[in-house]
Amino acid sequence: MLGERMCLPGALHPTVSQVAYRHIHIQNGHASAHKPQVVSPGITTPVTRLVKACIVCARHNPGKVVKTPQKVTPKLLYPFQRLQMDFIQLPKSGT
Repeated sequence: MLGERMCLPGALHPTVSQVAYRHIHIQNGHASAHKPQVVSPGITTPVTRLVKACIVCARHNPGKVVKTPQKVTPKLLYPFQRLQMDFIQLPKSGT
């Protein structure tokens, strides 16, 4: 016991990670949403293998999103050299 949480032996990592991972898919939740009640150093490797091999995760998790580089705009030489307009749809007026 570590505080109020149990410490899981390394031999049980594969079994426990599979059971817990299936439970997360059944509950339609995320692993980070569940508060861990078990402390288990070294369980990251089996869980990482499960996530990489999971078809559901591959289909629904975007992974790393590549950000596009920001456009470099030239420095303005005088006021109002560049204007920006936002086109919005206004509600119909009462007249």
